[in-house]
Amino acid sequence: MSGPVVIRLVHKTGITHAGSHHVPPGDFLERWDLEFRGVGAAWWTPDLAKAHRFADAAEAMTVYRSQSRTRPIRQDGRPNRPLTAYTVEVVPLSHLERNS
Repeated sequence: MSGPVVIRLVHKTGITHAGSHHVPPGDFLERWDLEFRGVGAAWWTPDLAKAHRFADAAEAMTVYRSQSRTRPIRQDGRPNRPLTAYTVEVVPLSHLERNS
């Protein structure tokens, strides 16, 4: 998958924090802060125009899998990757623009 892409929410799977309450499936990732209160946060939008654009799927997945620097390990001993609390899909902008 090449060209600009966005991250679209499929399902909220874990504990989430500020900016992520009542996020309906289908919303797009607008911004994120991996260091927010030590647990990370994501802000979502239904507006494609406000969605963060990634250069390609590889960049989007790198961000999705990013680990907090201030609290790299969770209390359960696993890597603290806040965005993985969400099930997402990476969608090419060209696909969304064709189907809108």
